[in-house]
Amino acid sequence: AQDTAGNVWHLGQDPEEYEEGKIVKAPAWLEGIAGAKAGLAMKAEPQPEAKSYAQGFAPAPLYWDDRARVYKLDERTCVPVACYDNVLVMEEFERRKPGAFQLKYYAPGVGGVRVGWRGHKEEEKETLGLTDLVHLTKSGLADVRREALALETRAYKISKDVYGRTEPIEKPEAG
Repeated sequence: AQDTAGNVWHLGQDPEEYEEGKIVKAPAWLEGIAGAKAGLAMKAEPQPEAKSYAQGFAPAPLYWDDRARVYKLDERTCVPVACYDNVLVMEEFERRKPGAFQLKYYAPGVGGVRVGWRGHKEEEKETLGLTDLVHLTKSGLADVRREALALETRAYKISKDVYGRTEPIEKPEAG
């Protein structure tokens, strides 16, 4: 969610973990439920050398406490779609995992275009790059909305302890 000042907020997560094609874990959390708190995904005016800030918090058993700070400004990065200038690189980390950092690259007018890593203790070494850039039509946006609502419906089934404490965006259709 983005506020009127331009800050982008992180209000929760609904990840699904799979093994052999089946969901084995869905450690969801949402702001305000069971002590979880929202945090900033990105400040409206990122400043180099500013202190890190909380991206949110979920207490045990999840214990999600990612932090972020500006790593670099005005970078250039290339991904399969294009090369981008004036890229903001954010560094995300957990204090209880020193030496492990995820790097997220944000291009003006596009958003996230790349994910990388740094640090001698980074275990996942996840790398992602934007491979396609699509501008949605009105019907394409409607399709995405339907898919998002289907994900929400699934979250109510998989993560009842979290989503069961909230009201659905839309009532499920009978049938």
